[in-house]
Amino acid sequence: MIARSARSIRTQAAIDRAVKFLLSQQGPDGSWNDMSSSDVVIGQTAVVTLALLSAGESHQSPALSKAIEFLRKGHFTPSYQTYSVALRACVLAQLPEPSKLPELRADVAWLQKAMIDKEPNSGLFTYGLPMSAESADYSNSQYGVLGAWYAAEAGLEIPFNFWRRAENAWKNGQQRDGGWGYVPNSDDNSYASMTAAGAATLFITNDFLHAHDAHDLISAPSNPALDRAVQWLGQHFAVDYNPGRDPPPRRPHDLLSAFADPRPPPPGTNLPYMLFGYERVGEASGLTRYGSHRWFDEGADFLTRSQRDDGSWSPFGSFSGSPEVETAYALLFLSRGLSPVAVQKLQFATRWNNRPRDVADFTFFLRHNTETHFNWQITSLSGSPAELREAPLLYAASDRPITLAASDKSALKDYLLHGGLLVAANDGENAGFATSIEKLGADLFPAYAFHDLPLGDTTYTGNFPVTGMRLPIRVLANGLRKLIVLFPKGDLSWRFQEAGGSPTVRQSPYNALANLWAEAMGSDDPLLKGESAWFDRSIAAVDASTKLRIARLQYHGNWDPEPAGWVRLANLLHNRGDAELQTDPISFDKLSDAYPIAHLTGTAAIKLSAQEQAALKQYIDHGGLLFFDAAGGSPEAAASIQALLASMYPAAQNEPLPIDHPIYSGAYAGGRKIDEATYRHSSQLVATRIPRLRGITLDGKLLAIISNEDISGGLVGYSGSLFVGYSPESAAELTRAVLLWRCARR
Repeated sequence: MIARSARSIRTQAAIDRAVKFLLSQQGPDGSWNDMSSSDVVIGQTAVVTLALLSAGESHQSPALSKAIEFLRKGHFTPSYQTYSVALRACVLAQLPEPSKLPELRADVAWLQKAMIDKEPNSGLFTYGLPMSAESADYSNSQYGVLGAWYAAEAGLEIPFNFWRRAENAWKNGQQRDGGWGYVPNSDDNSYASMTAAGAATLFITNDFLHAHDAHDLISAPSNPALDRAVQWLGQHFAVDYNPGRDPPPRRPHDLLSAFADPRPPPPGTNLPYMLFGYERVGEASGLTRYGSHRWFDEGADFLTRSQRDDGSWSPFGSFSGSPEVETAYALLFLSRGLSPVAVQKLQFATRWNNRPRDVADFTFFLRHNTETHFNWQITSLSGSPAELREAPLLYAASDRPITLAASDKSALKDYLLHGGLLVAANDGENAGFATSIEKLGADLFPAYAFHDLPLGDTTYTGNFPVTGMRLPIRVLANGLRKLIVLFPKGDLSWRFQEAGGSPTVRQSPYNALANLWAEAMGSDDPLLKGESAWFDRSIAAVDASTKLRIARLQYHGNWDPEPAGWVRLANLLHNRGDAELQTDPISFDKLSDAYPIAHLTGTAAIKLSAQEQAALKQYIDHGGLLFFDAAGGSPEAAASIQALLASMYPAAQNEPLPIDHPIYSGAYAGGRKIDEATYRHSSQLVATRIPRLRGITLDGKLLAIISNEDISGGLVGYSGSLFVGYSPESAAELTRAVLLWRCARR
């Protein structure tokens, strides 16, 4: 049960059509060939193959197996090779055990040889092996570095001097406005596709050359050339033309001006190529915006509007490539930009980014060990709730205390209540940040307290074994799941950045966070960007005629561990037109026949006072129905409430609700048949396919409905956490059935 934005639906449909188009254009030999020279065909085949891999096509599929075989057998002519060699290296680096591939090693050797080693263009590339140092361009140069970077990430050794020369060349060629043109030392204007290339390249070289600059917390690391490049993109951003190279398209301000100039605007130059550059910068930087522009949203909207009926994109401008190449670049932008967001880094007022590559390196580690392309992002608490919910983990790190405004605290609390997890890491040895996080947790959740995480917790013992971690790890939990995890010692952000994203699992500093991510995800597929398990109330939906009012029973204990679950359920019922649900938290003495159902839950044994027990019995005796679930599947909570009811009604029967009961059969107004139920993958009941609600009956009258399995956590919608309970889908459907059946019987 997933909420998907209209944009994500359109984008996925465009991806599917593009994949279908590209596969339909493959030649019998496995290539994508527009009758160009052999080395160009290798480059075209490589970029299409890379795009299809990024879109989720398996390298073992018949089409890609044939394409990869074609690439591995490819022979290059003496010139015009940089694009082809670099792109082939990108593809080969994606294959299993890439470091053992002789073709990839040959490509890396060629790229090192092809880098110009003499002034004035030292560190740059031209179309092939340089005959002199006089000819170079930034387009070939970005691909020369890109191919080497893919190879390095796959485990091949690239000399330090390669990255140093590349960085110097791009910094020396940067124009005063922060951008780049096509060739160095020319009068070319800066333009967007080349400036994106420059920013993406400097992010690569920065990781190899300057990651260790952040160890010293006295002065924050900086890269002014990179900052100016990103600033240029924000100031000149566009998706339907190439700023600096193309004139802005004519956009009529009114109907009269549209009739006065009916000519269609000229196509922009190299637009999918430019957009892929935007994506690479966003992926490297974690930025969701360039200036005020949400780069992926605007780019995806433009591409989905301009896609042809056959799934392709026609060439943009006179310098663009074939439909296959244009489509490949568009597909790279869409598929990589739509990838799941594994973690977001929290931006706040104090020193939030002492180690700028910590989350980027963790995400790279996660990609390698899950074989899934994840993104990471930077976010703030001033963004929309939907933006905050784009990742299951929110990461914050600093060496200074964190202070949040009331509105930011509210936004953070909502994120955590909606199923998110805050992971906080104290930078350096000063404990100010860690202390402020514990205070923040107490402010947000005064009913809970931080405690040391037991060594048997899955944070230590999950799929990624944790060794060498400075203890303790601190946690604030609600009885079902972790809300805040704090690493108060060990300078975790520095360990992340120092390791550089190494995919090696043994003694990796990333393992604890990877286990937390896995716990938050469960075993469900990660959500794509724009998808969410949360449902907001739809303004467009018409209020339903059915009105439901239930009591949420308060007692001295953890009576409301997941309050957002009932909000989400009310939104779902409203959006579907099922009912308008009102939930009232009340004490037992306020129970009355105004509430046809009273819900009770808990994460531990529930102890009611004599007065509370008497009020509950009076409510049930007068026709009220108790609906209980053991939050998190707590056996203590389940046993205590069933013992309580047995003492109240010793002659009552406690039996599984019959499978032909109207709650399951749907024999009530608005009913839907429930043939089966699904359970959390972490539950031992995962193989069970029948719902397990129990009924407490006396003389044929149903007094209470009991769920020994969690429903409260399921209603929130998150898929992770390690407890026994229904899946979010079944939790919502079963609760809906109970509520509507009870309403119909009134």
